[in-house]
Amino acid sequence: MEHSLKHINQRYEGQTDLGNPFFSQAEFTHLSEFKDVEIFQCGFNVKSYHDDIFQQNAILYPDSLSGAVNKRKSEFLAGRFCAKKVLKKLNISTLNVPFGQQRQPIWPDSVLGSISHTDNKAICAATVSDKIDYLGIDIEKWFSIKTVEDVRKQVINDKEEQLLKRQQLTLSKLLTIIFSAKESLYKALFPSVEVFFGFEAAQVTKIDLKAGYLELMLCETLSAQMHAAKRFVCYFKCFDGHVLTVVSGMN
Repeated sequence: MEHSLKHINQRYEGQTDLGNPFFSQAEFTHLSEFKDVEIFQCGFNVKSYHDDIFQQNAILYPDSLSGAVNKRKSEFLAGRFCAKKVLKKLNISTLNVPFGQQRQPIWPDSVLGSISHTDNKAICAATVSDKIDYLGIDIEKWFSIKTVEDVRKQVINDKEEQLLKRQQLTLSKLLTIIFSAKESLYKALFPSVEVFFGFEAAQVTKIDLKAGYLELMLCETLSAQMHAAKRFVCYFKCFDGHVLTVVSGMN
């Protein structure tokens, strides 16, 4: 598979003036290899959440959140806060992003986007480039040993496990990277294939820890274009106890 990325470099613009203890470290993140993609991230504190923050930031409060716990409300709010910043940067007039039946973001026409969050960080990537057909982003905290044992068999198959044994990195970090990569792939492809697929639908065939990328191969056909054996590159960046993964490209 051809690719030109050697590594991922991040460049931060000035932080957003937040004026609210719920948000922290809100800033644009530029991945030099994705020049046509705008990315915004922020930290958030569930303990500082209150419903008024939606109105204060002109973010639509969906009725479906009415009975949700503050953790879910916080995650949604932080994700849409990031989405609003990115859409504004792209000069898109519609700044609110509703969600569909599978809880996937419904983006304005001409926009490809993706949102992800942990329990205290949120991130959004979006583009209007006609050179990109799919885009998925994911952020995860490093898995604990317990989480590794809980999800290991769901996330990787025997061939992938053998591949991981040859890497100079702990199993917990490797599994987190692969979990996140497959999440990014799902987010990238779902808008076009419109079918649910699990971790078993794609297999990692190569990992380059130094260059910061891995290759994924579809194990099943999802659509005419997204057929079995089609390959994708996923780039990853490790920082602050997290891993960030991005899958983007053309059909």
